[in-house]
Amino acid sequence: MATGIDIHDGSSGDEAFKVERRGIDYVPENERWATPRNIAALWAGTSINVEYFIYGALLMGFGFSFYTALAVIIIGNVSYFLLGLASLQGPETGTTAFMISRAPFGTRGSRLLSFFNWITQLGFETEGLILIVGAGLVLSQMAGLHTSSGLKVAYVIIAAAIQAVLSGREIEIYGAQGTIRDFIHVTDIATGIVAALEKGKEGTIYNIGTGRGTSTRQLVSMLESLAQNDGLSVRSKILPSRQFDVEANVLDSSKLTAHSGWVPKASLGIGVEEMWHAVKSR
Repeated sequence: MATGIDIHDGSSGDEAFKVERRGIDYVPENERWATPRNIAALWAGTSINVEYFIYGALLMGFGFSFYTALAVIIIGNVSYFLLGLASLQGPETGTTAFMISRAPFGTRGSRLLSFFNWITQLGFETEGLILIVGAGLVLSQMAGLHTSSGLKVAYVIIAAAIQAVLSGREIEIYGAQGTIRDFIHVTDIATGIVAALEKGKEGTIYNIGTGRGTSTRQLVSMLESLAQNDGLSVRSKILPSRQFDVEANVLDSSKLTAHSGWVPKASLGIGVEEMWHAVKSR
């Protein structure tokens, strides 16, 4: 149902979930319905998010007080008024700020701006990956799990693959099928540790794993199914295998099963789907 604002600004005829495809092309006058009031919520949604809590926590970790950290964040965002000022050319030219910048800087001069834009994008992607993996490790520690190097690698692989799909980047697979790893759900690790403590034999070393190896190619196939449900596509490319990669790493937990009756219950599909939705909602 169109709202009063929609009817007033002319956007009531827009189709739901339709992606604007003009990109840097000229936008005709009859398609320019948006006003600052219309896009205020969009900009607020992209600018005001959980990352500001992270920034504030980092500043306070460096010794800043709460109010000083808050002031730094607010003052930093005031600079967006300069962005608004630079964007005033948009309605006159009917295209994006990146295209407009070629007028004063030329086609080669715009490369510097594109470079800084690329650096910014790279920073956001890296920050997102750090937050995702960091959150997973903190939750694992709260569950009483030892955050081993293997668990960290598993979090990084899955989180990086999901981010690549959501951002439209290619997933790189080294070798025909990629490396093979034993992915296990965090809840199964927790129950396995409890089982080893309560029913295991003192001084005995136990492996906690599913005993089933999953290749990078198989993991990408799972993501393809999830992406298809959300109207996304997965792009991947096969690269030569790397000499330093361990080809396969699968744990045998039969000793723990024999001593305690423990068996993993959560499937890899469930874990990947949970992380997919968690990354999407970030």
